[in-house]
Amino acid sequence: MAKNKSKKRTRPPGYDPNEARRQRLEARRKAREEEVRKKVRQQRREMWTRRVGLLLLFVVAIWFIFLRNTRPEAIAGVPLDLFSETVAQPSHVDGPVDYEMSPPVVGPHSASVIPCGTYGQPPPNEQFVHALEHGAVGILYKPDEVPLEDIGSIEELVREYDSHVLSAPYPQMEESPIAVTSWGEMMRLDSLDQAAIREYIDALANKAPEKVNCPMSATDSFEPEPEEPEGQPDEEQPDEEPAPEDGNNGNNGGNGNGNGGGG
Repeated sequence: MAKNKSKKRTRPPGYDPNEARRQRLEARRKAREEEVRKKVRQQRREMWTRRVGLLLLFVVAIWFIFLRNTRPEAIAGVPLDLFSETVAQPSHVDGPVDYEMSPPVVGPHSASVIPCGTYGQPPPNEQFVHALEHGAVGILYKPDEVPLEDIGSIEELVREYDSHVLSAPYPQMEESPIAVTSWGEMMRLDSLDQAAIREYIDALANKAPEKVNCPMSATDSFEPEPEEPEGQPDEEQPDEEPAPEDGNNGNNGGNGNGNGGGG
């Protein structure tokens, strides 16, 4: 029986096995190069991400150190009166303080402090300033120049906040009927401007040297003093009898009789 002869694998004409091997090697080389390029791109992205993160961190640090405490010169277009926030030691004193500004917004003050909220009477200057040092914003008004309706609006505005806002009458104000105050700052208003007051509170509440809670436990409302009743007209007094003339009345006649009898 004849044996089957193995058939040789036929290859197409011009086939070069070495060329096919070179192609496989080239494909693997390109794949490695592409992998290297991907790694380089990834490393570059990570490097730029780190650089941007460091830059942002640097900007935040600059803002926190230098710009965070920058005091605005105006609120809602209204210029602020700025006063030195440096207080000579001791900062806590006994007795009254002669402040250089009215109303007072910075300086030595009492060791005790008033809570936030609404006041019907002016609080002591020294305790009011201490509340400003704790970050409170005080809205003061001259009661004889601000309409009672506007005073009620100020108190309603104060009650919208959870802390660090108070209102009170301040009859001694001279330069404006309303003053919005914080530690070292004051915004004077010729009339009630709730938008400006809200912007002031948002910008400066709890931004003082001592960030201490200021509970809204003061709940008095301003009440104007009752007007004194107009004076009642004096009751008409009976006309006094005219002074008697000598010799024309009974007494004189009596005296005359008496004198005559005595003579």
